[in-house]
Amino acid sequence: MGPARFGALPVTMAQIADDADLYAVGLSSFALVQLMLGIEEAYDIALPDDLLNRKFFASIDAIAKDGWHDTG
Repeated sequence: MGPARFGALPVTMAQIADDADLYAVGLSSFALVQLMLGIEEAYDIALPDDLLNRKFFASIDAIAKDGWHDTG
């Protein structure tokens, strides 16, 4: 599971540093929704509305550090 698969980014995961700006590498609003749904599906959770923002999806590091894993 990863942004390149669910977010439909034009680059591979190997090309994205964990702290890279996902919007700078091509994350669009549509891709953001796909990424969110992918995370929810992969981890069998529902992300709370307050995490559905640009800051949460800014980078792989931001997604990993934001405490979403405590939502289940």
